[in-house]
Amino acid sequence: MPVRAQKSATMKPPSVPGALAAITVGAILTYAVDFTISGISNHVAGVTISSAGLAALAIRLAWSVRSLRKRDDSLRAPPPQRPDPEAGIPQNSSPR
Repeated sequence: MPVRAQKSATMKPPSVPGALAAITVGAILTYAVDFTISGISNHVAGVTISSAGLAALAIRLAWSVRSLRKRDDSLRAPPPQRPDPEAGIPQNSSPR
């Protein structure tokens, strides 16, 4: 079976539901669950996961704003070109 070349890899921002899920899981670990595992603090793990979710949400927001600006700039029509009134007059002409 022949191997096909893959499409160019593009970076995709983190999804909003994924970020919200990370924030939720982190909050549950931080405030609602009381368990201990040797060497792991559930409070620190929860805060870390929540922070990662907040960072992912901020990245997604910045990515969305950037793409909206880019799309808005591409939709704007260039200003109409007005003819230059002095374009028909030669530069080195002297009055007689």
